[in-house]
Amino acid sequence: NRKLWTILVTSATSAESQLPQDIKNNLASLGVFVFKHTMAIMIEPVPEKLGTLISINRNIAEGLRAQAE
Repeated sequence: NRKLWTILVTSATSAESQLPQDIKNNLASLGVFVFKHTMAIMIEPVPEKLGTLISINRNIAEGLRAQAE
């Protein structure tokens, strides 16, 4: 998950990205949250904590899939 989010945030926020700045900022903020939450799970691995990350990943995937259609 960290590797995927590192690639996503790096690509989306790069100078070459054509995304609007507010989208870049939102993705960067979401990425920081995901990284922090992932570290918290690694420190204290409790399955109940995974729901948040799963939900975020599913929502991002659904949004990307909808744009591709």
